[in-house]
Amino acid sequence: MNGLHTFCVLWAWILCHPVHETVSEVQWNEQSKRVEVALRLDILDEQWLKKQFGDTADNAADEDWQGKLLATQVLFDPREGKRAESTVSGLAIRWIGRKEEGGHVWWFFEAFSQNGKPPKSIQMRLLFDRDPSYQHRIIVLESTAKGGRARRSVVLNQQKPKSKLQLVP
Repeated sequence: MNGLHTFCVLWAWILCHPVHETVSEVQWNEQSKRVEVALRLDILDEQWLKKQFGDTADNAADEDWQGKLLATQVLFDPREGKRAESTVSGLAIRWIGRKEEGGHVWWFFEAFSQNGKPPKSIQMRLLFDRDPSYQHRIIVLESTAKGGRARRSVVLNQQKPKSKLQLVP
């Protein structure tokens, strides 16, 4: 009986333990020369982000607060700024929209390539100020010859916020 009790307590802890993770599906669109992104986050995280960044006096009537936030938090091909701690995205981001799905929400956006080539790296800053244990799982989708999709993924966190990105043109 003691082993069963321990198992039940452990299972309940696992089920109740909060998961601090986003999942992004990223794909290069050769025709539009854009990176298309679908970012899934917990709806409570979206509410926190809106309270922190969307409900400010500057953004009160702004319908595009998510796009402006993403442009500072999801950086494709970041380059070093003038100050040592600053980085700037090399790609502009355009907000497309959102879709609720149960306890999660999907944010859809795209990043524009100025040179017509896919970006080679990504850096995530999103939600690290809410909880430093956040993880961002990035799944790179690519079309295959058989019409399916091949997948590769990388996990970013506060200790490793940047990674190479292999998008196939």
